[in-house]
Formats: sequence, structure tokens, C-alpha cells
Amino acid sequence: MNHQVNKKFTVSPYLLFFIIYSSVIDAGMMYFQRDLVQDAGYDAWLSILIAAAAVHLIIWMIYKILSSSNQADATIVSINRRYFGKFIGTAFNLAITLYFSFGAFCTFRTYMEVVQVWIFPYMQMMPLTLIALVLIYYTVSGGFRTVAGLSFWGTCSIFLFIAPLTLMVIPYLHPQNMLPVFNHSTAQILKSTETMFPHFLGFEVLLVMYPFIEQQAKSQKWAQFSIIIAIGMYMLVALVAFMYYSQGQMIHIIWPTLNMISIVEFPLMQRVEYLIISIWFIKMLANISLGLWSATHSLKLSIRANPRISLIIILVLFIAGQLIVKDHDRLQLTNYLYGLTGIYFTAIFIPIMLIVTRFKRKGSQ
Repeated sequence: MNHQVNKKFTVSPYLLFFIIYSSVIDAGMMYFQRDLVQDAGYDAWLSILIAAAAVHLIIWMIYKILSSSNQADATIVSINRRYFGKFIGTAFNLAITLYFSFGAFCTFRTYMEVVQVWIFPYMQMMPLTLIALVLIYYTVSGGFRTVAGLSFWGTCSIFLFIAPLTLMVIPYLHPQNMLPVFNHSTAQILKSTETMFPHFLGFEVLLVMYPFIEQQAKSQKWAQFSIIIAIGMYMLVALVAFMYYSQGQMIHIIWPTLNMISIVEFPLMQRVEYLIISIWFIKMLANISLGLWSATHSLKLSIRANPRISLIIILVLFIAGQLIVKDHDRLQLTNYLYGLTGIYFTAIFIPIMLIVTRFKRKGSQ
């Protein structure tokens, strides 16, 4: 079922750069280096490039799937209903809704753990959780343009604070840590790529927000460009961390990026990481809101659910999820399950949908 989007709810194509960038840069930026080196050591920078290349290809597939319907208001919801029928299509759409909600929860829970460990180690987190959920509700209920605007400011916060502070660590780096180069097998690099790929997840929101982008045919370049910049950010933070820590140190540090930035000091501010974590909330709010907006909008298109009511239900489930995922080990397992689900969804389901779209299109000719 298609719903024509009013022009007043759409955004310019260039804003897709900020939306996609906000969706793929999440709380994983604070710890992804430790996961990467488990398999490929400091050759893991190759894994970033391979994973990013896969993301570029999948984004191209998404555009092919959505544009092939020849409808400006096409979404994965309408395509599933058209190709698989009412019941199977709705089942797929509900699964996609759960996937977006699951990803938003993983980002939310990871950020709350960072806040608890680094800023308020002895404080009950439920009051802060409720405050954060109220802000999330306010943002998502404001509609797509509100979420897109917040993505702009979330992206700016990364460029203005994270990147410069990372560069300030350069005097403390040891380039010899990178040697020897290319001393890991192809299998190890690919295993590390499998670990890196989930950190790029989030771009799938394109499947739902496509009708809200003006001049859709011209917007793909902004989506692809945002991934290129995301590669640069991940590569910068990874290489700096690799040259700052030895491999023996890296595997024992949970939050390499925060530990590294914490050595930077300014007058009147000795704990820079407090500032970074606080500013990062804007970025996390944008990331979480994108996922929840996609989930609630998919429910609206699929079963005509009221977006505000479905959003409240999802946020209540967030509270229940935080009570269940209450330690670091459970959070690691939760993030692993989300990453595995994301790999199946993006690397298997989307290519299959592209093939189905091609066959359906040929059959209708």
C-alpha cells in the first residue's frame, strides 16, 4: 500500500549525507578497534575498506530495488506487500520493524553503559534513562524533518569535536606498532571484515525514508559520499588507536577511543571525555531516532498503527530491555545478535529482493 508523501515533509537530497552518516556512526566508534584486532591484528584497517565497499554495493542495490517500482513513494513495506502478498509481506514488514527497533535499542543501551561507566558509576541509571527516552519520543514524534535536522547537528558534532581531539593524540603515537604489514591471511582479514560490517549498519533506513527524499534519482551520490566520509572517520580513529596502543594493550581495553582521548587536557577541563560523551548524546539521539522513526513509519504503512502509540510501546520495551541487559556481557551478546541479524538482512535479504525485483519487472513486460 503506497501513501503519497506531502512535499512539506520531504527534505533536500544533500541532507541524505547527514542522515546516512548519522545512521552508520554510532556508539561503536568508542570500542570497535578492540573487536577488529581479535582476528586480523593491526592489518584490520583492510577490513574497514572491504566492509565499506560492501556497504557501497548494498546501497546501490537499495536504490535499484526502490527505483525499479517506478513510484516516488516506494518503500520496502509496499514492495514486500506487492511481491509477497498481504500475509507474507506483512510478516516481512513486521520483522523489519523489529529489526529497526532492535538496532535502536542496541545503540541506546550501549550509550547508557558508556554514561554509567565513565560519568555516573555509582548512580542508578533509570532516571537518566527516562529523561533520554522522553527526548527520543519528542524527536521522533516531531516527524522525519525533525529527525533529519537532528542528524545534521549530530554530524557536525563529530566533525567539530571527535576528529580534532583524535588528531591531538598524534604526538603520542608509535607508528612502528603497525609493523609488520600484511602478515595476516585472507581468511583472518575476512573474519575481521565480518566483525567490522555491523558497525556500518544503519544505512538500511533508506528502505523506508526513500519517499521523503526529493529528487531521489540524484540523491544516491549523497548517500555514497556519506559512506566515504564515514570510512575516513573510522579509518582515522582506528589507525590512531593502533599506533597509540600495542596489540597486547588493545585486547584488554574495552573503550579504546575514550581511553585515548582522555589524555588530552585543556585549561579548566581535565576530563575531556566527559565533554565528548555529553556531546555524543546529540549524535546518539539522531541515530536512535532514525531507527525508531523507520520502525514506527513501517508499522503505520504495514498495519496502519498510530506512530505515537507504537513509539510509546517501543520505548516501554526499551525500559524492559535495559532491565534485562544489565551487564556488559549481556550487552556484548545483544550487540552480536544485532550484528548477525544485520548481516543476514543486508547481505542476503537485500540481494534476494534485487533478484526478485528483476524477475518481477521482466515478468510484467
